[in-house]
Amino acid sequence: MQQKRHILLSLLPLLLFLIGSNGILAQYCIPTYTDSTSADDYLDGVMMGAINNTGTGGNGQPGYVDYTTTIPTASLTAGTSNTLSLTNGGYVGNLAAWIDYNQDGVFDASEKLGELISIPAGATADIIFNVPISALGGGTRMRVREVFNITNIDR
Repeated sequence: MQQKRHILLSLLPLLLFLIGSNGILAQYCIPTYTDSTSADDYLDGVMMGAINNTGTGGNGQPGYVDYTTTIPTASLTAGTSNTLSLTNGGYVGNLAAWIDYNQDGVFDASEKLGELISIPAGATADIIFNVPISALGGGTRMRVREVFNITNIDR
């Protein structure tokens, strides 16, 4: 019995890594785009809590950047109201954001925080949103997009 217990305890860290959080194994899709950032279509700032990622957009930058491991995280509490501030890039654009509250690796339409329409170049605008009571605790992801001349932005 002692040997079985030791083996189970030895495997526990691996099992927790594999099944402990849906977010660990989640594979998020990369959004599609056609013009990348060549026409001043980019997002130049995302601010919420400890997240202060500004001035990183620009012409010639990649159309999709994953900042998961390079910027601080924000702590949100289920049932609270929060503000996400977004700064548009070099041309008028539409901005939208999602948080994967159920940590299933998919940014569902119900997880969309909001959409900002016709934000002028260089302007900052806010999306005010409530974290649902049903949101799972622990780490998860947020996606923010800027697109030109499209409303009802898809994730």
